[in-house]
Amino acid sequence: MGKVEYLACVFCGKTIVKDKFKGEPFSIAPTDFRLVQVRDQVGGRKGQGFFDVPKEGRTILDLWGGSKADRSIAECLKERLLTIVKDYLVHEIISPSELEELSKPPESKPPEEESSS
Repeated sequence: MGKVEYLACVFCGKTIVKDKFKGEPFSIAPTDFRLVQVRDQVGGRKGQGFFDVPKEGRTILDLWGGSKADRSIAECLKERLLTIVKDYLVHEIISPSELEELSKPPESKPPEEESSS
């Protein structure tokens, strides 16, 4: 057969065949992503499968402000992210200037001038 290269997520370890990886930008803000997803099982093991229940999912902000157990999960995810960033800084994959740029507040846009017609 032959060897197949997989790309592993440095954050969680999940793998995907390297050729199938699509490095697309986030389509939503990371704080809007539902980290905890609730699925409704329909039909049992041989039934129709699992269906997402979107209103019951929770974001990192929900976990951060939630129960002690939820906060613990949020802390763990934060520590993993900080460990990755620190290691990337040490190995110059991320530059200090890039990190500094991230810490700046977003620029506010001036209100659009009304055009008179």
